[in-house]
Amino acid sequence: MKQAQTAGTLNFNIRYGQMTMALVAQAAIHQMRQRLGEPFSQWDASHYNAPHRDRLRQQYEDLPDKLRQEGIEPTKLDFRFR
Repeated sequence: MKQAQTAGTLNFNIRYGQMTMALVAQAAIHQMRQRLGEPFSQWDASHYNAPHRDRLRQQYEDLPDKLRQEGIEPTKLDFRFR
């Protein structure tokens, strides 16, 4: 009987972890949309190849330094624009 309880607990923890990661992703997307402003904040998945690359570049270039200034320690984050 104890194995069944353990398996149920593990499944619950996995599911809880998945839901937590989905909420974190939604929060990150929301924050990014706020920072980008219009018209990008209203785009959905069907919008690709943003016409104003420089605006996106400003948000992502030197991102680790920007995050440190906000008190966030980035680990292995590096965005490069070519």
